Amino acid sequence: MVFEEEYYKILGVPTTASAADIKRAYYRKARDCHPDKHPGDATKEAQFKALSEAYQTLFDAERRAAYDQWGKSGQGGAYVDPREVFAAVFGGPEFVPLVGELGEQVDEGVQRAADAAAAALQLKQQVLFTLHTSPSATREQITACEAEMAALQYEAQEKAAALETATAALQAARVAGVADALLARLASWEAGQRDEFRAQAAQDAERLRGCPMGEKMLGAIGYAYVRQTHKVMGSDTGLGLGRAIEDMVEGGHKACEGASAVGSAMGTLTLTLTLTRTRTLTLTLTLTLTLTLTRWAARWASPRRT
Repeated sequence: MVFEEEYYKILGVPTTASAADIKRAYYRKARDCHPDKHPGDATKEAQFKALSEAYQTLFDAERRAAYDQWGKSGQGGAYVDPREVFAAVFGGPEFVPLVGELGEQVDEGVQRAADAAAAALQLKQQVLFTLHTSPSATREQITACEAEMAALQYEAQEKAAALETATAALQAARVAGVADALLARLASWEAGQRDEFRAQAAQDAERLRGCPMGEKMLGAIGYAYVRQTHKVMGSDTGLGLGRAIEDMVEGGHKACEGASAVGSAMGTLTLTLTLTRTRTLTLTLTLTLTLTLTRWAARWASPRRT
């Protein structure tokens, strides 16, 4: 029993919702009313703010416990800016062409089925342990419980495999989208419009820098692209770049290791560069993009030199 349910209702989740359920509900609702999708819409802005407040309260275990016991009156401390929260968790909509939709989740039915099967198996394991340690338990009871547990284990493995397949499909779609965006971005360079390409990359970097978590995300993305380019294409580029590439962005990468969106972005970029290589994207074109973005990212993320 909780003191009040307003925040749960805002997110559309029950009071028993897990942290994963809360995060999933927040992403789905916040994405739809994100201010960048509805510029100048005060109603959407208010909805976005309310969702962020509810998420920050319920996703944090200590805040949630205080809210469940005393309601809003039990909340202390300030809330982080809603845009900063969304960007820190999911990367922000502006970075979708570079890292994909990081907040997308597999079908809830598939996720819940896997969770339920795992929970049922864990419960049966506890029952079996109790039987084994009980002097009054019979061999027939233990044998029957072991058979039930074997069936539950098989079901849990099936559900887990289905979840893994769904997750892989979602990631593959995300990677394909980022690869397509990467190839489209490089089209002007491939057409010989080198100055136009550099100018556009500089404009994009400046625009992304102004977004919430912009400098941190740019530093992480630039670092990830360079590192994964080396891994996929080979460290010996023949262009004389060597260790200098990574040194250029090392500071920017270390400055942004705390953002949860960065880890997801790394995984997407690894597969993206692998995919673009299979589409015969040349090393020169890939490095041109990464170096252009990285130089701008490193300039802002690294400490200023006097």
